Amino acid sequence: MNHQDFRAIAPYIHAHRGKCVVIMLPGEAIGASEGLLSDVALLHALGLKIVLVHGYRPQLDAMMATAGEQPSFHNQRRITPASAQGQVLAAAGATRLQIEASLSRGLPNTAMAHAKIRVISGNFVQARPLGVVDGVDMQHTGCVRSIDNEGINRHLSAQDLVLVSCLGHSPTGEIFNLRLHEVAQKIATGLGADKLIVLGKHWPAETEAGVLREVAAAELIESLTDREGQNEILALAADTCQSGVERVHLLNWRNDGVLLDELFTRDGVGTLVYRTGYERLRQAKSSDIGNLVELLSPMEQAGYLVKRERERLETELDNFFVIERDGSLIGCAALYPLNETVAEVACVAIHPDYQGGDLGDNLLQRLERHARSQGISRLAVLTTVAAHWFQEQGFMPAQVSDLPDARQALYNYQRASKVLIKSL
Repeated sequence: MNHQDFRAIAPYIHAHRGKCVVIMLPGEAIGASEGLLSDVALLHALGLKIVLVHGYRPQLDAMMATAGEQPSFHNQRRITPASAQGQVLAAAGATRLQIEASLSRGLPNTAMAHAKIRVISGNFVQARPLGVVDGVDMQHTGCVRSIDNEGINRHLSAQDLVLVSCLGHSPTGEIFNLRLHEVAQKIATGLGADKLIVLGKHWPAETEAGVLREVAAAELIESLTDREGQNEILALAADTCQSGVERVHLLNWRNDGVLLDELFTRDGVGTLVYRTGYERLRQAKSSDIGNLVELLSPMEQAGYLVKRERERLETELDNFFVIERDGSLIGCAALYPLNETVAEVACVAIHPDYQGGDLGDNLLQRLERHARSQGISRLAVLTTVAAHWFQEQGFMPAQVSDLPDARQALYNYQRASKVLIKSL
């Protein structure tokens, strides 16, 4: 990596430092990917607060096969009899120790050189029995009853890496075999984590329209290719976001460096499910015209935006994106192509009752994604009052002469708008 590459990832390092990240690590990934746990250690060294939730299913299956036993399932949940408890504990314990050993490596000339990570495990998960389901006694298979969020947070604040097995303890002193996805989700939502990272084998998701790189939780597409439980995991991701976690990253652990490529590059490499609260961000449609006029008028009257008559809005509607809450428009923005590689951002407006949050950021990010999909490599904006906000979004001051010739010819020197440009 040269100095320019290092500078390019610096903003991501600053953005992630101090953030709480829960990583779901399936048992099949442990030992199969040499660099995966080294990259977890690197994330810890960069200041992320990490809770690593691991599974042990293939390890348990191997132990049972050696003993000549076959696992039993009901509704895709493992039935855990008392006779298998020793194997469950052995598989979980051996896997946990293997992870601890990997995170303790420090040989010279390796990625783990000089790494000193304090790994903490404990009885953070309280469980209860799943009980009898459809007449089938699930025995020592359980579900999460509660999470010791305070205890986990205390260790995260002390710069410890918290390691959690998908086992739970009950007040009666019993141990229950839990579902990995449930434990990871409950910990992420209980902590109010910034991210939940789900490592699997079949990501990014695929739809009939192609690879699904990112989707809002509230708009999660239902018609997905149901391959190896993708729909189930996507539903879990959407539910996790709606429960307060800002982002869920669905990644393929078989790809070397997947954690770094996802968190420290602009576009990532997996499927991102992100939270949008109660808002829905979409392209404008003809029924929005009246609301657009109402939303833009105050800013036009104040001189912040150029006046657009209703007829003009109707002809330019395909350029507009809107944010809707409970059927009302509370934000809008437009993207006007200037040539094959440059487009102009215009009409960024947020209802006064909703200003001060991240709605404007979300709108601009949506415009940028749309622009990139159209082959646009630069965005331009002309503004009289919002230059600082656009600079905070990565736009750089420019000159009128930096605009395409056709847009230069339309520049209004009386308004004297500042010109800013952003490379995508």
